[in-house]
Amino acid sequence: MRGLTGLLDLARRARVTDVVRQAVPLGPRERVLAAATDETSGATVVATTHHLALVDAGGSLAWRHPWHEVDSATWRGDTGLLTVVWVAHRRPGQWLVREPSRLQETLRERVQASVVLADELLTDT
Repeated sequence: MRGLTGLLDLARRARVTDVVRQAVPLGPRERVLAAATDETSGATVVATTHHLALVDAGGSLAWRHPWHEVDSATWRGDTGLLTVVWVAHRRPGQWLVREPSRLQETLRERVQASVVLADELLTDT
């Protein structure tokens, strides 16, 4: 019999349909860590060990970016709004994700892990 911890862990694992899994190409030793569906568009945000990807509601890969291209990510629990800001300053991605998932935690972990060096710059005036 599976304990309570095991049941909670099972409930939090990435729930990815076969269509979504097939749409996201995985490199060697890459695996899906978490996923969540946008309640507005039906698209699925997928976090892998090496990339953040978006699969549209029709099951096609919309985009796939390595973690170092993600500048920051925020999730507002009160509204369910998930926002990803990109290093290249293109339009942030935003999705409505109210369903419990590991995506929010995975985004935080992966963004922090992709920061190689953070240094405060001081200027003389």
